[in-house]
Amino acid sequence: MTAPTRSLSKQLAPLVAELELRQPTLVTLDELALLAEELGLRTPAKVVAARLRATGWLLRTVQRGIYEFAPGSHAGPFGHGDPFIDLRAAMRAERGPLVVALHSALWLHGMAERAPDRHELAVPVGATVPESVKRQMRVVHFSARLPAADIDQLPVHQPSTILVHLAAKPGDVRGWMTFAEGLAELAARSPIDD
Repeated sequence: MTAPTRSLSKQLAPLVAELELRQPTLVTLDELALLAEELGLRTPAKVVAARLRATGWLLRTVQRGIYEFAPGSHAGPFGHGDPFIDLRAAMRAERGPLVVALHSALWLHGMAERAPDRHELAVPVGATVPESVKRQMRVVHFSARLPAADIDQLPVHQPSTILVHLAAKPGDVRGWMTFAEGLAELAARSPIDD
């Protein structure tokens, strides 16, 4: 099987070359506009984005105006395989206090062997969540007391927060078996003061 080929116009080649050097995972319209300006392109950012999307260099995310860059090393119009790409796009658009929670947090902390079928996020009670995020991920309302951990540039509930969430809102949990298997480690990694 051969990889799909992607074309590139002479005009956009320097822009893609610069993206290849910078290797961003996500690119916003504003960033494309600045890059085009730096390179002396007069084409509006929306047109640049449309052309790069049509040729497979930019991939759509659920967040309007934010795209995933598919570098040449991917040998075609393929994303990074990041299950959190749409969450990252929503965070770039500053779309609310979204935090990876429950089974997804357990997995990112290395305490679950498998990721959930649908990743889980928590937002504080009363917070609004973009519809695009709700379609992609399971969202529960839980107000954490501890700051989120930073794992792979994502806000993730700390083990203590996961443990408190299990106790305070057991109805939020899907797949208790996963938590039963990791409960001893979860408790060991939750300082009593937290």
